[in-house]
Amino acid sequence: MNLRQFHSDAMAALAAEPNRHELERISDMASNLAEMVGWAPDIIDPRGEVCAVLEGIRSSAGQLYDSKSEWEVAIFHDSVAGLMDAISGHDRDLEPGIPGDGEILDSW
Repeated sequence: MNLRQFHSDAMAALAAEPNRHELERISDMASNLAEMVGWAPDIIDPRGEVCAVLEGIRSSAGQLYDSKSEWEVAIFHDSVAGLMDAISGHDRDLEPGIPGDGEILDSW
């Protein structure tokens, strides 16, 4: 499982009539990816392209929820937002110039 596969599956699910099992599967996929983000040794999205694509998916899920009001779509929307937050937080922690834990503790 990777971001490319998630993107492909998410786009397919959004293009089709909402399917509870498929939306639950890709919601789990997003949650699992969010949990793995911390393992990445480097910045994941240095140019913001990944979060821009994920924002498009999240926005489409929001529009789908507005028209269908199915809770599986809302869960999918929120799991994509969680993945975006995980990537942004991870990358922010690895940005040059951000003090590490040792530097913060030394300043006390």
